[in-house]
Amino acid sequence: MIVVDPKPGGAGPAGAPRAPAEARPGSRARRPVPAGAILVCIERSSEGAALRDAGVALARVLACPIALVQVLETASQPGQLPDPLVSAVRRREARAALDQLAAAGEDAASVAAVAVLEGSPARELRRIAAETGSRALVIGRNRQGGELSLLGTTTREILEYLPASLFLLPPEAEPPYLPDATRPILVPLDGSEWAELALPVVAAVARATGAPIRIVHVLEPVRAALPMPPRKADLALGQKMSEHAHRLWTAYLERVAQTLAADGCRVEQRLLAEAEPRLALSRHAEREPCGMVILSARGQSRSHLLDLPVGSVASYLAARVGVAMLVVKTNGLPLLRPEDGAAQPQGIPRRPA
Repeated sequence: MIVVDPKPGGAGPAGAPRAPAEARPGSRARRPVPAGAILVCIERSSEGAALRDAGVALARVLACPIALVQVLETASQPGQLPDPLVSAVRRREARAALDQLAAAGEDAASVAAVAVLEGSPARELRRIAAETGSRALVIGRNRQGGELSLLGTTTREILEYLPASLFLLPPEAEPPYLPDATRPILVPLDGSEWAELALPVVAAVARATGAPIRIVHVLEPVRAALPMPPRKADLALGQKMSEHAHRLWTAYLERVAQTLAADGCRVEQRLLAEAEPRLALSRHAEREPCGMVILSARGQSRSHLLDLPVGSVASYLAARVGVAMLVVKTNGLPLLRPEDGAAQPQGIPRRPA
């Protein structure tokens, strides 16, 4: 297990062991952050309780501990070290606030540790996530410039690197932050193997919460190279191609639904015929409210760009949906472990045949 370095400057000399956080006797800050924990990242005290509750709820589903983490940004000029006395006071106050936040929750025992770091928030969160093998980060999707459609700087940078699966809580979300029997889980699918990697997590959340699953595919218009102006026979061919694509994708969704139903889940299907998948999914989430969105970080459009961890659909929805959203990382450490029953559902084709 990793012990967090509370000292200014972060990592210290290469190869040097990290010192335990200073804290009052019995404080969680004296405990190391457990391996595989969910890291609840607190940027503002006003969002702390909501993020803690969301982290506890997710931890119940995954049966793992959580740690409350806060990164204090250093405001010193380049080349100038921060005042050590000021840094010590800030760390002590931050740890005391995190201890109080951890003890105030209904399930305080599930908070295994608190950690206070200094430096760039995104960089420090990526570091501690990598060092502890974190299963997920829980982050608030902050307002920026008064617009709900924009991500805060830290969230945006985390999405660019995605050190672990990411649970995003928008400012307008209301408890309970996970879905329930009346609010389904919205799951976008594009038929790719990448998108289907989120399905074991979807099934685990559905079983734990009793929520139905709504699988959605956006059927883009079939673009055929027709002569201009098109003849009647050309228009008829285009219509047949569209009808054929509709049948294929309907059959695909039915097969996915049958596989999830065999795993004990209630499933509904939606096939949206629109030109732009990102807009279609965002509008659908507004028209037919859901309790949560779960999707793979990457889909078919990013299958050839392995250095980009998050695709365009995930990035777009992360900035706009009004409910909690779980972006499942598709490489590296899995969100579900083998002991959690994380085997990939069998019998689901990667795309319509």
